[in-house]
Amino acid sequence: MLPIYLAMLDEQEDRDRFEELYLKCRGRLYSLALSILGSREDAEDALSETFFRTARSFSIISSLDRKKQEAYLVIICRNASLDIYRRNRRDCEHLDRSDTGPAELPFEQEDSGRLADALKRLPKEHRDVLYIYCLFGCSAEESARQLGISKGALYTRVSRAKAALKKLLEEGDDDD
Repeated sequence: MLPIYLAMLDEQEDRDRFEELYLKCRGRLYSLALSILGSREDAEDALSETFFRTARSFSIISSLDRKKQEAYLVIICRNASLDIYRRNRRDCEHLDRSDTGPAELPFEQEDSGRLADALKRLPKEHRDVLYIYCLFGCSAEESARQLGISKGALYTRVSRAKAALKKLLEEGDDDD
C-alpha cells in the first residue's frame, strides 16, 4: 500500500518524509487498531484509512514536529478504528442473531469488544490520554507536551481515565 500513498504526494521530499513516518508508526498504529477492533482485517482497513487520510493532508501534517505527527496519526487511527467499529456494530444489528450466540464467540473477541465499547464511551480527554500515553507509548513528558498540559496533569488524567474505564467495564459486568 505504501506506493499508493506515495503516489498521492507531489514532492520527493514529502514522499521521503511520509515513508519514514509510515515505517516508524505502522506497527504501533496497527496494534492500536487491533486493540480497538479485535480483527486483523478491520485493523488493516483502519491502518489503510489512517495513512490515506495522512497522505491526503500531508502538507499540513508535515509542518508539525515529528512527535506531534505521531500523535496526530494516533488520533486519526483511533477515529478510523472507531468508525469501523461503529459500522460493524450497525451491520451486525441487521443480521439474524438466531444463528450466532455469545457462547460461539471467542473470549478474546468479547473482551476486546467490551473494551472498545468502554473506550468510546469515555470523554475525549480521557481517550486521548490513554491512547497517546498508554497505548502509543509516548513518554510522560512528550505526552504532556502533545496534549498541552503539565506532567502532573497528565498523571492525574491517566489515573482518572483508568478509573473511569474500570467503572465502565464493571458496569458492563453488572449488565450480564
